[in-house]
Amino acid sequence: MTGPHAIAVVGIGGVLPSSPDLHAFWDHVRNARDVSREVPEGRWLLSRDDAVRPGAPSPDRVYASRGGFVTELPGDLDGLAVDGALLRRLDPLVRIAVSAARRAFESGVTGGLDRQRVGVVLGNIALPTEGASRWADAPLARHVVPRALGDVSGAVTAEPLDRYVAGFPAGVVAAALGLGGGSHALDAACASSLYAIHHAVRELASGRADAMPAGGGSPPDCLYT
Repeated sequence: MTGPHAIAVVGIGGVLPSSPDLHAFWDHVRNARDVSREVPEGRWLLSRDDAVRPGAPSPDRVYASRGGFVTELPGDLDGLAVDGALLRRLDPLVRIAVSAARRAFESGVTGGLDRQRVGVVLGNIALPTEGASRWADAPLARHVVPRALGDVSGAVTAEPLDRYVAGFPAGVVAAALGLGGGSHALDAACASSLYAIHHAVRELASGRADAMPAGGGSPPDCLYT
């Protein structure tokens, strides 16, 4: 790269707490609404009373039960190159990433693009997700938990693909949109989304890609964070 390169943002999409789309998000911002809330019933494997210990941090407890929760998961998962029924079985992180990327891609003028020259960069903090936790909970429910809490083995279902919490969501986005320019995820903590855009700009400026969906997702299992 020699000299500046003009890079255009031509589309945007997002799924945020109490905001299934960006119209709802900007409406909340414009009206200064606080959309944080108490943890929804059933969101945690433990009850709120068992999980929360107010005050200083304590082992195996959280000290707050209020947060920004995405409770309306995207439903626009059909008509893609990955079967919609499979997408709906996957962790919320994957569904959110696919929906947001689809909206961003379709809001731009992309009809003339060679999709084999379009890649994906996803900022993804590598923490256990709800789906990965369920995958770990299944054997615990069969072999460990019954001794303490009774038989709960029938209550835990898991999708084996959810054990791939790092690069898998970016790969699913690329597959769902039919993009052949490569995909990868990165973890730069709270800078992950911005660093993903930085990586995308480098791909475009180098001539290796003609377009790059880039962004981030962060719906980890709350009890880990």
